[in-house]
Amino acid sequence: RESPDIVSLDVDLPEVDGLNALNAIKACHPEVAVVVVSVHADRTVIQQAIETGATGYLLKPFDPERVIEAVRRALAAVARKG
Repeated sequence: RESPDIVSLDVDLPEVDGLNALNAIKACHPEVAVVVVSVHADRTVIQQAIETGATGYLLKPFDPERVIEAVRRALAAVARKG
C-alpha cells in the first residue's frame, strides 16, 4: 500500500530473513532504494545484499555521517531512476 523511495532493512529480522525480504521488495518495487543495516561485516552477506539490489550497506553501530551519506546516495539513485 505504501510507496516509499527508500527502505532501511535489517538483515536479522525476527520472522523472515532480511535478504529474502530484500529480494521480495526488489521483485515488487525495483525502483525503491534499499539500504541494508546489520551487525554482520561478513563479505558474503554484504556481497549478497548488493547483488540482490541493495543501494547501500551500513554496519551497526551507526556513524551518523555514514547514515546521512547512505541516504543521500539512495535518494540520488532514486532520482536517476525516476
